[in-house]
Amino acid sequence: MLVKDSRGNELLEVIDISEEEAMKHYAPVNHALLIVKIGEKYLLGFNKWRQDWEIFGGCVEEGETLRECIIREAKEELGLSNVEF
Repeated sequence: MLVKDSRGNELLEVIDISEEEAMKHYAPVNHALLIVKIGEKYLLGFNKWRQDWEIFGGCVEEGETLRECIIREAKEELGLSNVEF
């Protein structure tokens, strides 16, 4: 386990695969998470509506790729407009 939030949700591992592989092996994918790692620690965001800490991310919108979803979520939740990965 890499990180656990206060509700018991656990990030077990990060699988490093391409977007094409993810869509081929794990379809349908309806959520994308943006994991921010700084050194050996992970950054969680505070959700003011749920009053809880959580991993950044959200639902993939219709017609949106996983990459586009992650870039949009990075802008919406972190204020980042120049995301590269």
